[in-house]
Amino acid sequence: MNCKSKLLLLVFSIFIFSCQKEDDMEPFDYEYFSVDVTGDVTGSIVYDESKYVGTEGETLLTDDFDTYLMVTATEFDRTMTLNFYPPDDNPRAGDVLSVTIKAPELKPWAQSNDYTTAYINQLQQYDSYAIVSYWNDAEERDYVSYYRFENTSNSVMIQTEGDMLTGEVASMTLATFNGSHQITIRDFTFRMRPGDEGLTMD
Repeated sequence: MNCKSKLLLLVFSIFIFSCQKEDDMEPFDYEYFSVDVTGDVTGSIVYDESKYVGTEGETLLTDDFDTYLMVTATEFDRTMTLNFYPPDDNPRAGDVLSVTIKAPELKPWAQSNDYTTAYINQLQQYDSYAIVSYWNDAEERDYVSYYRFENTSNSVMIQTEGDMLTGEVASMTLATFNGSHQITIRDFTFRMRPGDEGLTMD
C-alpha cells in the first residue's frame, strides 16, 4: 500500500469515527425529564425520549413516545400546565407530576422566567406563580406545593431555547390538604416541545 492510499484510508477512518460519534450524541430536541422523589413516594423517575424513537413495537410504552410530556395551554391565556408521565416500565407508572404556571403575559411556554411557588392563601397576591403537584395513583392522593407556606421561598425556573421549553426545580416538599402526607422532589429537570401541541414559540 503506497503512502497516498494510507493517507486516504486514514482520512476515511477519521470520517467514519466522527460520524459514529455524532450518531451517539443525543440531539437536543428529544423530550426528557428526571426527578428523585422521597417521602410517601420513593424512587427515581426518568423519561428519555431518545431511547424510544425508532423502536416502535419493541418498547414497553403503551402510548406514543411523544405523549409522556404534555403542555396544556391556549394562545389566549396566561396559564399553562406541564404534565409528566413516568414510562410504563417505571414502578411509578400511573403517577403524574404536574407544573402549572401563571405568567405575566400570554404564551407562557415562550417566556423565560422564575416562578415563585405561592401559598394557597396568597395566590391572588401574585401576578405570576407556579404550582407543583404530584398525583400518587396507587393511593389516589394529591400532593401540592401551595399547601406549604415554606415553598414561597422556592421557585420553578423556566427557560426557552429554540423550539424547546426547559425547566428545573432544585428541591421542594409537597403535601396533602391537611399536611398529614408529604413527598419531596429533588433535582427535577425537564425539556419538552410545545410545538407537539401546536403551540408556537414566537
